[in-house]
Amino acid sequence: MLAAAFGTGQVLWDIIWFFVFFMWLMLLFYVFSDIFRSHDLSGGLKALWIVVIIILPYLGVLIYLI
Repeated sequence: MLAAAFGTGQVLWDIIWFFVFFMWLMLLFYVFSDIFRSHDLSGGLKALWIVVIIILPYLGVLIYLI
């Protein structure tokens, strides 16, 4: 019964969404590590970037990368 509910297209979409989710987690990991390794940012600015990324994740990461 369960195999009949998942067709080839559904499995493909699940794999694509898993890959996109994994990419997002890796991007967050890289941005957080870059913030903490940065020597030119003070502690307050690092905390502010972390708060912005936690509250507005997509916009915060996009602004940080730009």
